[in-house]
Amino acid sequence: MKYTIIDDATNEIIRVLKIPNAVLDVEADKEAFISDVLELELEDGQIAIEGNYPPELFTYDGFDFHEIEETETRDPILWTPEKLLVQLINELRDEGYMLPLHRKFMKNKEHARDLIDLAASQTCEKYVSKGKFTLTEYMLVSDEVKAWRTAGSPSDAIPEMLADWLEVSDFSTAEEAAVDIETQSSVMKHVIRNTRKKRLAGKRAVTAATIENFKDIAINVIAEIENIQP
Repeated sequence: MKYTIIDDATNEIIRVLKIPNAVLDVEADKEAFISDVLELELEDGQIAIEGNYPPELFTYDGFDFHEIEETETRDPILWTPEKLLVQLINELRDEGYMLPLHRKFMKNKEHARDLIDLAASQTCEKYVSKGKFTLTEYMLVSDEVKAWRTAGSPSDAIPEMLADWLEVSDFSTAEEAAVDIETQSSVMKHVIRNTRKKRLAGKRAVTAATIENFKDIAINVIAEIENIQP
């Protein structure tokens, strides 16, 4: 089932929202479920009309949808490769795929908050870890070194992950390898804390913002997150 999201003030078609049939098939009260979904998806000043009327193919006059004729003049930016790619990404996201959005084309506060999350993830990948597995690995070895320190750093009980790092690194002693891990852990935690603080505050600011200024707020927050240094 698809709904077309429209700006009630300008009649601009924003996007098409798809509610997967698989979800509806198991939902006891479909109308209540759909109402809850739309309440979460719609921003202030937006309405939803049942039907699939994508903005690149239809216009809306406040009463009816009208198919765009091939001979009609269209906004040139709508058909640039960049715009078409963003349109495809939006459609895939509506289908449930986890894909990023470009900040230039954020349509609503949900998109803005997603972009803030994405910026935070990219900053952590730049300074902390290239993926969840590596991050988990860093956390584990940091915990092992901390426990080893608590036990007095015994040379006859070097933690396995610390020993692995000592073996493949250029360090000569477990102490040197442990100091390196502790240093990297400190940098990692600093970046994560600062990024998280700005991410949460930024998303809260976007939620509280007006329709007119939420995009500017989101772009400024993203820039701050991208400029975080270790």
